[in-house]
Amino acid sequence: LTIYFRTRLPETPRFSLSRGRSDQAAAAARAITGAPVKAAPSDRPLSVPLRAILRNYGALIVATALSWFLLDVSFYSTSIFNPLILKQIGFAASAGANALAEVRILALGNILIALVAAVPGYWVAVALINRVGRRPLQMIGFTVMAVSFFLLSVAYAPLVAVLPAFLGLYGLTFFFGNFGPNTTTFVYPSEVFPTSFRTTGHGIAAASGKAGAVIAVFLFPTLLVAYGLSWFFGLLALVAFVGFLVTVTLLPETSQRSLEDISGEDELAVLVRRFSTYLRSLILTTAQGATALRELLREPDRDRDRQVARIRAIEHTADEEVHRIYIELNNRRLSPEVRTDVGHLASALDDIMDGIESVSARIATYRLKGRHPELDRFAAIVESCVEQVGKGIRRPGRPLPRPDRPPGRVDRRGEPARERGRRSPPGPPSPS
Repeated sequence: LTIYFRTRLPETPRFSLSRGRSDQAAAAARAITGAPVKAAPSDRPLSVPLRAILRNYGALIVATALSWFLLDVSFYSTSIFNPLILKQIGFAASAGANALAEVRILALGNILIALVAAVPGYWVAVALINRVGRRPLQMIGFTVMAVSFFLLSVAYAPLVAVLPAFLGLYGLTFFFGNFGPNTTTFVYPSEVFPTSFRTTGHGIAAASGKAGAVIAVFLFPTLLVAYGLSWFFGLLALVAFVGFLVTVTLLPETSQRSLEDISGEDELAVLVRRFSTYLRSLILTTAQGATALRELLREPDRDRDRQVARIRAIEHTADEEVHRIYIELNNRRLSPEVRTDVGHLASALDDIMDGIESVSARIATYRLKGRHPELDRFAAIVESCVEQVGKGIRRPGRPLPRPDRPPGRVDRRGEPARERGRRSPPGPPSPS
């Protein structure tokens, strides 16, 4: 039945959108909400490289996995071995040698702790998780667990002598465990990761928790026999305190925020659109400069000063656009790879525009006359290169078409014209 009903569940709209399946996303949204939803193409990237995920979300992967691991070490150490702990403190002493009575009393103790402490902790978490927030609940839970385990450790003998006091303090570890990390460690991984990595990130965190549970189950009996219950409570206090530190230093608050906002997908989309707009504007400006240079070289005698001034103005506009891009790069939290790639592209386009302006300035200085085929070809190559870069910028997130020539071939086409120009300055105008 579980497998059947699982096959009937629709895929989540966000995942479908992340894979470019807008029709499937709209159908799923209609099935969930009952309201008509219009399909629209998604501009989100089809996939995110694992290296980029680890670089941008590595701290969150560690935080969610480690906090779940630490919670399960402390929680399963007590919950699974709860009958053994109750027996150790003398909770079933009244049973005497009657094994059946002892089992009955220990089972009653388990039920009592579950009904009075563990289950209410869950319900309080359900009531407060959106009002108080995930992070405060997890911090409070780990803190009270650490303090309770510490007191159970340092005051073990006096507390065992007053059994209700021991049980009250011991019950707090269950109440605040469920009130805090036993609820929030499950919620956090489902919210902090982008759609393309959300299930994987949750799986990593959950697997880490199960590893903590396995370690707790295998180590508890050995440590209990070797060091005693008071020492073990001290170890659990340290584990809970480390969980508190992980929460404080690495985990953000996610309450009252959309999944896209929490995971940074909205910000990423905004940044992609913004830098795409800036780079498109810069490539258009550079293309204007390349076209203006070709027109100047085609007829250098015709209104030379005006054409040179026009190229100079275009170069000034390009400088302003590059400056704007670098301001955005410096004021945004971006990965080093994104910062480097965008910066290099903007710098390269700026260099092209500077070169165009430099050529036009020399034409004005040397008062070039007539048309020169080599310079015509050079200008055509510059214009072609700028056009190819523009096509790449206008196709973000999509594979570029295979070039007609190997990389560098287009660039090398300009070398002969440039070298011949260096060896012999422009001579008499060509017949053309």
